[in-house]
Amino acid sequence: MNARILIYPSLLLSVATASLAFANITDLAQIGTAAVFVSLLLLFAALRRKEETPQIPPEFQAKLGSLEHQNQRVQKQLGDSQVQFEALGQDLAAANAQVERLNAQTAAYEAALQKEKAHNASHQTQGHAEQAVIQFVRNMQSRGRILDFVMTDIHKLSDPQVGAASRVVHQGLRELMDDYFSVKPISSMEEGRMIPLHEEDLGRTVKLLQSRGETLPREGRLLHKGWQASQVKLPQSQRQEQGNERMVLALAEVDVSESESKSGSEGGVH
Repeated sequence: MNARILIYPSLLLSVATASLAFANITDLAQIGTAAVFVSLLLLFAALRRKEETPQIPPEFQAKLGSLEHQNQRVQKQLGDSQVQFEALGQDLAAANAQVERLNAQTAAYEAALQKEKAHNASHQTQGHAEQAVIQFVRNMQSRGRILDFVMTDIHKLSDPQVGAASRVVHQGLRELMDDYFSVKPISSMEEGRMIPLHEEDLGRTVKLLQSRGETLPREGRLLHKGWQASQVKLPQSQRQEQGNERMVLALAEVDVSESESKSGSEGGVH
């Protein structure tokens, strides 16, 4: 409690008590005396407390002021650091958003690249298949003259001419089929005999003829043995072909023996 605050009330109570005693008002004087006594006790206690309060030496006060100044400076630095930390948090959030956008773009690019690769692979596979078919037809022409036979109007040929051409085609194509497909019959039974039928073979290795009901008969007469390839070895071109060259089935053949003979004779004359 501050002693200065208790001085003035104590003085006022003392003056009031003296006035009451002078006016011969005993009861109020006694009450005032008690109040003065209490106020004096409080004043005495405040004075003792003030005397007991330790005094801080000047050098410590200077150090305390310095520490308070440092504390203020540290508090300011902490505030600045907090602002910087919040700014870094915002920058980090922006960087994370940018990374997510880049990841999304990368995923889109990779998906487009995979799609392009798949398209190129499909196109390349289709190109290889087409080239294999074209090369096979070329071999059929070179070994069996199949294009010459098919593209010729056989109605203008006699039967012996057609028969002779057919022998050439048959021999060449037979050898070609053996080289690339290793053809063998599906059924080992003789044609014309009755054979058992199995539902799992329908549409795969067996075709029914003249079927009249939905129920599968137990057997049927073998009209054709069928054929299957035990292996497939498609031919490939020996070099990379470009443009219209890839679509050539048979080269045009030109005889230059007469031109060479003529050139030789002219050279001899000179």
